[in-house]
Amino acid sequence: MKMREEKRAAIRDLIRTSVAENAFPCASVLAGTPDEVLFEYAAGSRSVYPEKLPLDQNTLFDMASLTKVLATAPLAMVFVEQGRISLADKVADYLPSFSEGAGKDITLGQLLTHTAGLAPDLALYDLCDKPEDDIRQIAEHGIRFPAGTQVKYSDLGFIVMGRILEAVGKDTLDHLCAKYLYQPMGMHHTGFCPASDNVAATEENHHTSMAENGLVHDENARFLGGVAGHAGLFSYAPDISKYAVLLLSSGKIGNRQILSKASIAAMTRNYTYALGEDRGLGWSLKTDRVPGTDSYANAGGELALPGSYGHTGFTGTSIWLDNSLGVYLICLTNRVHYGRENQKIIRFRRLLHNMFFSSLE
Repeated sequence: MKMREEKRAAIRDLIRTSVAENAFPCASVLAGTPDEVLFEYAAGSRSVYPEKLPLDQNTLFDMASLTKVLATAPLAMVFVEQGRISLADKVADYLPSFSEGAGKDITLGQLLTHTAGLAPDLALYDLCDKPEDDIRQIAEHGIRFPAGTQVKYSDLGFIVMGRILEAVGKDTLDHLCAKYLYQPMGMHHTGFCPASDNVAATEENHHTSMAENGLVHDENARFLGGVAGHAGLFSYAPDISKYAVLLLSSGKIGNRQILSKASIAAMTRNYTYALGEDRGLGWSLKTDRVPGTDSYANAGGELALPGSYGHTGFTGTSIWLDNSLGVYLICLTNRVHYGRENQKIIRFRRLLHNMFFSSLE
């Protein structure tokens, strides 16, 4: 697999222009196959206020909702393979707060496919007296419709899934991900609550007038101590590429089998086509719907093939993969540094993916 050189130059121009037009202060883009890097480019500054700071090859990014597919979903599959959970299990089997009422029949699989009937979000940082109250509040106030009847993208479902994994693993989510995923894959710069100060700054803290640097942007994840199933992970493109290679290589990194071929297939299977949106276990899937009618899969662009899959993060991150072509594209930005109302990343992602997929030969 190769990229046409004129497309490489055009993609570099797109990134530079987008930085200049304040779509985001900086971007780190990496594309490749299991065998080689096809494209790698970074531009911009990791912070523009209160001071301008350079982006370098070791700068970490707040992954935001990529946490769902880089941490929670694959860890769930590890535990499925170990016989510790089944995705047909009910949430109530693990969390007593769900044992009564509308949530008593919600399954783990519904959490992972966004079909559990949960609201997109709740201000847990206002509702809860302490982080340990999160599950009770979600069970009491977060259920909006019967499970299995529609797809509704929900941070709450992955917060719940994260708590289940912690209960089963008898440890915190960050430690479990490090043990079962990141250490075996050699992802040594990936984790929660980073100690490094070389982090792409996110949004201004209105209490201090300083940009957040190394503190998770998502308010609920921050309230939960920086470690949650829906957000909180920090990483950089070279580490994420190792996970991408795993997904494209039937669960293997080098000679080490991290996930089974069966788990990769299960994660990327379409469980929700009949519900008007296309979801695997965490992943958004590209199908044959009219371009633009599925707002999540649309991030992959019009030229991504049916069967490809990916995810985005609120801070301006994304990953898209195509197992049939054997390629991945990682794009990391800190678009919220200019404020969360800055939506230029949405069109940029489509342009980037279209240019990338059209460059392959």
